Amino acid sequence: LKPRAPAYFSDSTQRSVGVKLTYSQTNASVATAITVHVTPPADLINGTSLGVHLRGFTSAVSPVRAIATGHDVFTTANWNSNTSTLNLIVAPGTTAAQAIPLSITIPVSAGIRYPATGTPAAGVVALIATYKINWVSPFPTVTRPRRGFVVQATTDRNWQTDISTLHFEDKLNNGPDDKLGIGYLQADVTPTDNNVTLLEPSVANPSHTWLQGRTIIVGQEVMKVTNVTGGMLFVLRGQEGTGAAFHSIVTGGGTCACDSAGTATGTGTTGLQCGCTKVYAYYRSATDPHVGR
Repeated sequence: LKPRAPAYFSDSTQRSVGVKLTYSQTNASVATAITVHVTPPADLINGTSLGVHLRGFTSAVSPVRAIATGHDVFTTANWNSNTSTLNLIVAPGTTAAQAIPLSITIPVSAGIRYPATGTPAAGVVALIATYKINWVSPFPTVTRPRRGFVVQATTDRNWQTDISTLHFEDKLNNGPDDKLGIGYLQADVTPTDNNVTLLEPSVANPSHTWLQGRTIIVGQEVMKVTNVTGGMLFVLRGQEGTGAAFHSIVTGGGTCACDSAGTATGTGTTGLQCGCTKVYAYYRSATDPHVGR
């Protein structure tokens, strides 16, 4: 049996930056080293690309290929002679720091040739592109193991050229359970109640329709949300092997109470602190539940 597919959410941003270009030689149609001088306008995280259009430059070898630069941050570059574009890529585990000037040299051995006619620009506007894929994935079971994810991307809408394939190992960094705070109880819940009323102090007229069909957890009890009306969640009690229990809006005994902002007031029984009962969205998953809300 194959593992269930993750739900994924893409996030892409683009901005421009001016770069300066220098060349090791200027003979027409002869391979030249190209040095790109850039000062990042912001921190560029791993995977960010810097696209530089080199009008008129060509190559005699494979039209699309990777080039090792020898640079500590932009360790590789992708050259596409079909579009005369050089993409410098920030290496995994590194960052191009904001306002720190960098110079990245593409060696002569890369085979990129100086234009046959004309004089290329000494400076161009480059495109900074950051693309991330985030996902929420079900935690794999023993009978459905998972080793990671394969992601493919291309600039070619026909998927014929310039195809990049990346493998992301599954680190299972959040364990089998994770939860995301969504508010506080607005009323006590008895073991026989089939609804939970939420108070979310930071949001006026909150909508919780996104929780329908999902699970929540109050105290140690897991509940499945079947329907949502405003701040009221209709639930199936005692899910995931837990039992239906009484849940008070406030804990700590004594004179403890919860105000409309979800803040506990009063004095608890000796040795206890006042607290408002929080409600969490509950995920049995391997990855970050904050993604996709």
